[in-house]
Amino acid sequence: MTDETELCVSRLHGLFIMPVIVLIIGIILLILSYVIPRSLIFSLILPFLMILGVAVIIIGVLLLIRAVIKAFTYNLIITSKRIIIRKGLFCKKEQDIRLECVDGINVDLPFFLRMSGAGKIKIYSVGQRKLKFGPVSDPKNIRNVIMKALDAQRQQ
Repeated sequence: MTDETELCVSRLHGLFIMPVIVLIIGIILLILSYVIPRSLIFSLILPFLMILGVAVIIIGVLLLIRAVIKAFTYNLIITSKRIIIRKGLFCKKEQDIRLECVDGINVDLPFFLRMSGAGKIKIYSVGQRKLKFGPVSDPKNIRNVIMKALDAQRQQ
């Protein structure tokens, strides 16, 4: 048994904006297909609008399901010795970097992610390897946990 302790576990940010926007557009298209007056000009467009609305709603639901599954199956684990990214629902994949090999940490805060308090983290190792994780809630706090773990590792 190792003396490795878990310092932080983080999941992907529950960022469901894009699937919800797609769902809203699909619902609007579907409503428009019923609200637009039935005239000669629109009678050709209305069946197409209805089919398009249903298709966009289906795509939105699939995107939402994908986002929820990703949010619960991606984990960033920071221990006293390693940084680990675990992902996958059926086929699990694990990537890790030992703390002594960490060369740098970048926090990306794109505009839309920053509005919801999220960001992306990139962790670089000495061997030019890179771990990417995100979007994640409070990426600056995660960077601080990693920096404290690095300091504790170097003091040993």
